[in-house]
Amino acid sequence: MITAAQRGWKGASMYMLTVKEIETAKPKEERYVLFDGRGLILEIMTSGSKIWRYRSRKNGQTLKETIGPFPEISLLEAREKAAQYRVKQAQGVDIRTEKKKDLKDAAKSKTLRDVAEEWFVTNDWDELYKTKQRERLERFFLRPWGNRPIREITRGELKDRLFQIQTDSSAKSGNNKGGGEIRDRAYGLAKKIFKFAMAEGYIEANISYDILLPPKAKEEHLPALTKPEEVGPLLMKIDQYDEDGGTGKRAGTSLVKTALQLQALIFLRSGELVQLEWSFVDWTEKKIFCPARIMKMKRDHWIPASKQVIKLLEGIRPLTDGGKYIFPSRNYGARNGGHMTQSALTVALKRMGFAGQHVGHGFRSTFKTIATEARRPDGGDMWSHGAIELQQAHEVGSKIERAYFRGDKWQERVELMNWWGNYLDELRRSAIKNAATN
Repeated sequence: MITAAQRGWKGASMYMLTVKEIETAKPKEERYVLFDGRGLILEIMTSGSKIWRYRSRKNGQTLKETIGPFPEISLLEAREKAAQYRVKQAQGVDIRTEKKKDLKDAAKSKTLRDVAEEWFVTNDWDELYKTKQRERLERFFLRPWGNRPIREITRGELKDRLFQIQTDSSAKSGNNKGGGEIRDRAYGLAKKIFKFAMAEGYIEANISYDILLPPKAKEEHLPALTKPEEVGPLLMKIDQYDEDGGTGKRAGTSLVKTALQLQALIFLRSGELVQLEWSFVDWTEKKIFCPARIMKMKRDHWIPASKQVIKLLEGIRPLTDGGKYIFPSRNYGARNGGHMTQSALTVALKRMGFAGQHVGHGFRSTFKTIATEARRPDGGDMWSHGAIELQQAHEVGSKIERAYFRGDKWQERVELMNWWGNYLDELRRSAIKNAATN
């Protein structure tokens, strides 16, 4: 039994933190520390995670031992654990050496799921990325192996599992390249977990190291309709999606239809589009802010909102404005935090009959092709290459050129996006007229 003296306090007043202070601590741009006293600290990660650690000094060096996350480890439990560390230090026990011995003894029973959960705590991710990684880990490895001791999993089994992931993914997507990419994501996860397990002493050898896998299939461009006479009927089909979804049945939802209509207008990648939040929309300035965290290139991006974009958003605002996302998931509901999946857009286009012809990402090619080929009456380019590339969130020019040119061609991009919205309306009207006369 550890006495109050051994714990290092005479009463609650010896401590600096309260539960309320911990619960209300908000993340900042960089991780920071809250001090409770006598070596116990709480690290606040940029993602919002809160990790208890015990900090001490030995031979002039600062040592830190991880206790665990809050609220899984309560304030009282963290203080008790810190007190145990102090007692052992006072008795001359090397905490790290003892911890390694305890871990080695416990390693024999450590399951893959146990290790994966410990590894998750060490990562300073935002909640969205953390959810994606957790889902992938569950699907790739924890479902078949989660309850197995990690020491029992062999190199051959891991290699076979990676091949199986590639085969299943290729069959599901109909794309060998897609299967290879998913396999590589799975392998990346496995390497991180087994590297962590090795560092913690849970395994004697890292079985994930340098597994020889076949190369991915040659990259294929995503299908896209780029001719004006093809784009008009596509837009018409999307507009009709609520009525029959291209199947003769009521197969669509107004949110999926609106998401595709918006994607045609602002041509974000599907993964970026579904993460749009209402807080990103500047109704006064008529523009949409896309923070780096949702963008593939990890750079902030601004989109001028044409009258067509504003009209679409105003149309669905009463349906989803009570929640975080512009396009919430039907599984979670507008107020419960989940957003629409990319696959919802892909499935909708397939139902309309565009499988193998056009995907949501294809609107980027549609825009770039048509905007690049657009001409003024005098035969010159209607839009500059820089404006087109910047509006697609691409970098323009070489590294040296970017160092000297730091403009964003904003006014031209506003005019470009207004033109694009009007141009799509013209294609839509033409397609409707042709369908009525045929």
